[in-house]
Amino acid sequence: MKRGFTLIELMVIAVVVVILAIVTIPRLMTIGEVRLHMAVRKVAQDLRYAHEYAVINNLDTKVSFNNTANTYTVFSRSGSGPWEVIEDPSTGENFAVQLNTGEYKGVTIGTIDFDGQSEVAFDTMGIPHEPDDPMEWIGTVNLKAGLGAGARTSSVFVDPDTGRVYLQGYYYYSFP
Repeated sequence: MKRGFTLIELMVIAVVVVILAIVTIPRLMTIGEVRLHMAVRKVAQDLRYAHEYAVINNLDTKVSFNNTANTYTVFSRSGSGPWEVIEDPSTGENFAVQLNTGEYKGVTIGTIDFDGQSEVAFDTMGIPHEPDDPMEWIGTVNLKAGLGAGARTSSVFVDPDTGRVYLQGYYYYSFP
């Protein structure tokens, strides 16, 4: 008795493999898309942290973005005192994040718009505002991975009334 597969069995297996490839390959993200996804979540997490820091410590807290250097820094101040960089709880160092390097290589900060400013501050109640005025419109930080027509973008939004942080397409965080 001979052992092996018939031609029909091999063809059925080949068809199944092709169908699986057609379904899964478009869903696979490139490394740039993975890095973009990680960076967007990091920015949202850090905005959320600044929001909570302001409420818990009863200090004005702000996040200042620099799209030329692809960095952002978190500051706080008491009353009308000077803004000082806070400590990053995960590193114990100054809370400054550099994109387009390391795990975020290829991800850059695109446009930043907090009512025309590149920073957003949270008061002691967690309400977002520009450093000296209430915020009127949803604040936005756009991140980009790649160049030219193949570039991917994703956005983080801050609600001007509540300080809620949203990722593009879905609700991420709420703090009453």
